[in-house]
Amino acid sequence: MRITATDSSKALSATPLLAVFAAEGEAPVLPRGVRIPAAAKKDFNGKARRDRMTDASGGPAERVLLLGLGKEPGAEELRRAAARAVKTAMRLGLSSLRIYTSPVKAWGGAAAIGQALAEGAGMGAYVYTGGKSKPKASKLKRCVLGCNDSKFRAGVRDGVALAEANVFARDLQNLAGNQMTPRALAASARKLSTRSPRITCKIMDEAAMKKMGMGLLLGVSRGSVEPARLIHLVYRPKTKAKRKVRPSGKGSPSTP
Repeated sequence: MRITATDSSKALSATPLLAVFAAEGEAPVLPRGVRIPAAAKKDFNGKARRDRMTDASGGPAERVLLLGLGKEPGAEELRRAAARAVKTAMRLGLSSLRIYTSPVKAWGGAAAIGQALAEGAGMGAYVYTGGKSKPKASKLKRCVLGCNDSKFRAGVRDGVALAEANVFARDLQNLAGNQMTPRALAASARKLSTRSPRITCKIMDEAAMKKMGMGLLLGVSRGSVEPARLIHLVYRPKTKAKRKVRPSGKGSPSTP
């Protein structure tokens, strides 16, 4: 699914589903020209995870989904709401949807809102199909996020990147232990490094690890028929880095 950003101050284009957010006790703000039945507004109270679907009574949207954010919503509530909107569109078999919002300082500003919505939309569309011989492709191909603030687009760009990274990790985690072996994980890391010239990847085999005195790590790997691998990924930004961050982790050895 492709996620894009647009200026919500412009006239809304035709869409099979329009998603709109509101915090508890607040009335949802609809784009210009979109109308919904009074009963739908009355039923919706903005409470956390309380959503209301209705057919539009006027305007370019066929359906409107009102999503409740609860009291004092933040990034996590926005992420979850965007994911619910995407899952609703997928359940209805739609090809696209639009998510509309206005910049609200209480929600962290336009950039933070854009990032949270893009993260939630991207992760909400995730479906693991690796174990299926005939996976069913989702019909949802496009999600448009709208806001009338110039900082929103930059936030969406960051959110899309974070969602893609999360989905990449989920695919690795969902593989069975006898599929995601140390060597398979190393191959995935090498493939990842080819996506950007700013990423380098070095893979150490057991001989190299032994030479460096990594006895504890090699001791753990002796419980598996799969040989150990150590993956060293480095990302170098365009500008000079202010500091270095060194996250580390260990994958359990496979014992098929």
